[in-house]
Amino acid sequence: MKKWEYMVQQVSGLLCSSNSEHKGKLDEYGKEGWELVSVCCEGQFTFAYFKRPNE
Repeated sequence: MKKWEYMVQQVSGLLCSSNSEHKGKLDEYGKEGWELVSVCCEGQFTFAYFKRPNE
């Protein structure tokens, strides 16, 4: 059975712009094995949810 670990990051403007700073951070997380699975807005805050296999 595959096991996962999760990470939640608060971000600002992720959905509103093509900011290269956000792209760079997402690329960095991808190289570390993190997969972006969801982005949720809660009031004025935006959260990005990631998962990766827990080995």
